Amino acid sequence: MRMSATPPPHRQSLSLPGGTLEVDELDGFFKRLRGLLGRDALPAGHAVLLAPCSSVHCIGMRFAIDAVFIDRYGTVLRVLKLEPGAVAVCRGSAAVLELAAGEAARLGIAAGLNLGVELSRRPAMARSAD
Repeated sequence: MRMSATPPPHRQSLSLPGGTLEVDELDGFFKRLRGLLGRDALPAGHAVLLAPCSSVHCIGMRFAIDAVFIDRYGTVLRVLKLEPGAVAVCRGSAAVLELAAGEAARLGIAAGLNLGVELSRRPAMARSAD
């Protein structure tokens, strides 16, 4: 049996006011740096969680996204729609949830909502290695 060099992403399912969201955590430096680059779209009901993270870019991306900035307690600080080429920063953010544009509104995600998202408990040094 061959072991994969890349472990599967930490996946969680969030129950939100507008439906369920399947979330994959991108927790290594290079995984976070690449993010959604190279993809043509992100399906409805799916997202990626960049953790730790307080800024995102859409340079080289092919589609717009909703960027949901989250504090260390899982509370939404800010929701922004980002077009390809955009850059955004949110002071106090511990993670960023990236969804297809319009998904945050459809799911009822707004500033002040606690998502109940579980941020990886691994030490920062382990998170930074890919």
